[in-house]
Amino acid sequence: MGRSAFLYAGFLKNLGFEATECQDRLFREIAAFVTGDEDLMVVNGYAGTGKTSALAAVISTLDFFNVPCVLLAPTGRAAKVLSSFAHKPAYTIHKHIYRQKSGGLAEFSLGPNKLKDALFIVDEASLIGIDSQERSAATFGSGNLLEDLLQFVRNGVNCKLIVSGDSAQLPPVGAEVSPALHEGYMRSLGATRFATLGTVVRQQEDSGILANATALRELICEDIEIPLDELGLSCAPYPEI
Repeated sequence: MGRSAFLYAGFLKNLGFEATECQDRLFREIAAFVTGDEDLMVVNGYAGTGKTSALAAVISTLDFFNVPCVLLAPTGRAAKVLSSFAHKPAYTIHKHIYRQKSGGLAEFSLGPNKLKDALFIVDEASLIGIDSQERSAATFGSGNLLEDLLQFVRNGVNCKLIVSGDSAQLPPVGAEVSPALHEGYMRSLGATRFATLGTVVRQQEDSGILANATALRELICEDIEIPLDELGLSCAPYPEI
């Protein structure tokens, strides 16, 4: 059994329940990514599809195999959530990749990445912008947080980056789409592996909020415009709404 197969088996074991078809495919993709030559992967997981559980299983398995794993998120709150389900420290992207310039109170440059063979996992990537300079009094690197993050990872030795998020969530302020989850933009940065979790896990199937949100997302993805009173959204079967 090769290293990729060992990782895949570990992901399934640490998930703790039977994987959906999408989760199974995601585990295969991540195992191939970690053991291959690529350095940038994008994971898009909609609400209720078990992305959090899948990532926790991946992180636990990588820890077992002594693969250095760095957890990052665009905000402090997102980092705290990531840390809670991964059971290991997580940091904001800004805190981890930037260092304050000497003599510059509000100037930060890209710090050194001294790691080797490390996997960086960034959650809530839909919030990562590419023009953050415009909305901050401080100067951070090039002003493009996403590209600075990728440059930081590539400055290490054989390091890799997985960006994970939900493209159905709101994009960064001032943007129409989330750059970190946009296939065209990420391909321009060198990403060649993309995985999507679209199947709602069994435990979430009776959630009315999730059922209606999923119906709306599918209409948006298919670019279908329907008057609100004709959407066919339903509250009756669901006691929580």
